[in-house]
Amino acid sequence: MRPGHVLQNCFSYHLTPGAWLVDAAARSIGAAVIPSGIGNTEQQIRAMYHFKPEVYVGTPSFLRIMIEKSTEADGRTLPPSMALVSGEALPADLRVWFRERGIETIRQWYGTADAGTIAYESTDGGGMIVEEDVLLEVVKPGTGDPVAEGDVGEIVITNFNLDYPLIRFATGDLSAVLPGRSDCGRTNVRIRGWLGRADDGAKVRGMFVYPMHVQQLLNKLEFVARARLVIGGELGRDELTLECELNADAEASSLAAVSDQIAEACRSITKLRATPVILPMGSFKDDRRLLIDTRRLN
Repeated sequence: MRPGHVLQNCFSYHLTPGAWLVDAAARSIGAAVIPSGIGNTEQQIRAMYHFKPEVYVGTPSFLRIMIEKSTEADGRTLPPSMALVSGEALPADLRVWFRERGIETIRQWYGTADAGTIAYESTDGGGMIVEEDVLLEVVKPGTGDPVAEGDVGEIVITNFNLDYPLIRFATGDLSAVLPGRSDCGRTNVRIRGWLGRADDGAKVRGMFVYPMHVQQLLNKLEFVARARLVIGGELGRDELTLECELNADAEASSLAAVSDQIAEACRSITKLRATPVILPMGSFKDDRRLLIDTRRLN
C-alpha cells in the first residue's frame, strides 16, 4: 500500500482493535480508508464497485464470501488487486484461489487485541517477520519452556510499550520459528504464521468460540439436554453446526420452532450463525466434548 491508495477496511470497529490498527496505519502513509466494518455483504460489494478501492483489508473468509457473491450476481471481478488479511489462517490453496480471481498481491499479518501487531508477511508465503518492538518466544503450552527451533509451540511475547507493557504474555496461538532470513532483506525472526490454538478454543470466521459457549447455551435452553459445536468446511469457508439432543418433554414440540430458538441462542452467545441439527437421544454416547474442529490446516 502506498500514499493515495484507497482501502476498504472490513475489520470490526466495535469493541475490537483490529480495524483501528489498520485505520491508523493506512492514514499515517496517506492512504484513504473506507471504514466498512463487517457484515452487510451486498452493500459492501456495492461500495467496492462505486469507490474502486485498490486494497481489501479483513479476514480471508469474508473476502471469499464477497468474491463468490459478486460472481454469482453478475460475474464481475471485485476491484481490489491487493489484500491484507488477518484473524484467520490463510492456507496455500486459498492464496492461489484469490490470485486466480484477481487478487494479485495478498499478505497477512498476525496480532492480538492485547499486543497489537506481532508479525507480518513481506513476501508471498515467505513466513511472517516479527515486529521490531516485540520479543517473541515459542514455548511448550502450559509450561513456558522454549521449544527447539522449528518445533510448533505457543507464542509468548514481551513488548517494549511503556504505556501498556506485557511481559511473557501467552497468546494461546500456535506457531513455529522459521530458520534463516526473509528474501526481502529484513533480518528479524520469522514465524510460520498462525497454526491453531494451544487452548480448547477455535477461531471461526475471525471470532473465538470455546466449550464454555456451549455450556452457556445449555444453561439458557433447559429443553436441550446435550449439545456440541462442530466446526467443519474448508478454511476460508467455515461451517458451524450445533448438534443437540433434546429432553424428552421437548421432543414433542415443533422441531422448526425449537431449531429457531437454538439458532438464535447460539448467535446471541457466540456472535456466529450455526446450523442446528437435532439428534436422537443417546447419539452422543460417552463423548463429552463440547467443541470439535474437523478443519485441516495446510
